[in-house]
Amino acid sequence: MNQFGWMIADPICSMFIFTLIGFSDVFIGTLKLEVAAKADAKYILSHTHNIFTQVGVCQLYVQMDYAAI
Repeated sequence: MNQFGWMIADPICSMFIFTLIGFSDVFIGTLKLEVAAKADAKYILSHTHNIFTQVGVCQLYVQMDYAAI
């Protein structure tokens, strides 16, 4: 443990957090989209949320970047 600078509780806390995430019912997603500058952002965002909601993602965070092309 001293080699890595860890405290004795660090691996225990990591396993506890992993367990909480593993048994969670909430699916959270983060997505980055690169779209054309002339794209309709509201339309793309709406359809993206609809697609991921259908597969069970409850919370989705979408970052949209506009391409320079």
